[in-house]
Amino acid sequence: MRTLTIADPALLAARRSFTDTFMRADNSTLGSPWIVRNLTFGITSNTGYYTGSVTSAHAIATVDVGSANQVVEWDLSVWPKGPVECSFRYVDLNNFWYVGGSSSQPGTVVLVKKIAGSESVVATQTGVTWGVGTRLRVETSGEDIIVKAGGVTLSSLSTTSSDLATTGIHAGIGGWAAAATPHLSAARWSRFYCES
Repeated sequence: MRTLTIADPALLAARRSFTDTFMRADNSTLGSPWIVRNLTFGITSNTGYYTGSVTSAHAIATVDVGSANQVVEWDLSVWPKGPVECSFRYVDLNNFWYVGGSSSQPGTVVLVKKIAGSESVVATQTGVTWGVGTRLRVETSGEDIIVKAGGVTLSSLSTTSSDLATTGIHAGIGGWAAAATPHLSAARWSRFYCES
C-alpha cells in the first residue's frame, strides 16, 4: 500500500470517507449514499434498522467505499448478534465478507465469506467482549484482513485472502432476515463509518 502524500494528488482525490449517525426523521429511508441491495431499511430514534418482514434472505444496504482497501466501523445500540452481519468487501448478494456472531454464544465472533453464493466460516474467536457499546472495526489492505473489537485486534480473525481483494469496494449493514432469536429487526445501528 502506497503512502498518501500531498505530492500525490491522484491518490488524494481517490481517498474517500463516510460517517452516518442516522440522525434523520423516523420512518425515513437510509437515503444517499446508501444503496439498499435487498429488502428494506429505515430510520427510527436516530438509528438505522431493518424494516422488512421475516424472510429467508440476506438484508443488505451498502455504501461505495471506493476501494477494496477499506476501514469500516460499526456501532450498534441494540445488537442481537445471531442474525446481524457487518459486511465489507461487498460485490453483490452472492459475493461478500462479513463479521457476525451467535446469540447462543455471546463471546464468539465469526469471520465469514460468501463466494459464488456459498458461505464458509473463515475463522472463529471465542472469549470476545463485543456487541452493544463496543466498536467493531475491519481493516483490509491487499489480501490482509484485520478485525478489531473495542480497539483490540482479534488475532484469530486476522487473515489473508485474495477473495474479493480487488473487486469488493462496498461495505454496509444487514444480516439474515429469517426468523431467529433474537430477530434481525431488533438490531439498531447507531453509527457506521467507512474510508478507503
